[in-house]
Amino acid sequence: MRKKSNYSLQDKKTAIKQVLKEGESVISVSQKMGIHRDTLYRWIKRYKAGGATELIDKRITSDLAIEPSQSDIKEVQKEIEQLKKELIALKKSPVRSIE
Repeated sequence: MRKKSNYSLQDKKTAIKQVLKEGESVISVSQKMGIHRDTLYRWIKRYKAGGATELIDKRITSDLAIEPSQSDIKEVQKEIEQLKKELIALKKSPVRSIE
């Protein structure tokens, strides 16, 4: 059995599909894919409890496809423009020594 510490979301979904939809045994799928049977049982349990989102490894962001909303983008763009204006103003202001 190969040792792989992180499986992609697609790997997990493929293994679960083979067991739940195609009727293959957990042992057969785990051996074919090089997954420990306990790991596959855990994935199936998580999938049944909450669907594919429960299979996402929270430690790995490559499984997460997070897209910022348009309002978030506009808010950040406004903040950037405001900071640019402040920077220009600071560059134009005379330097005062503190004594």
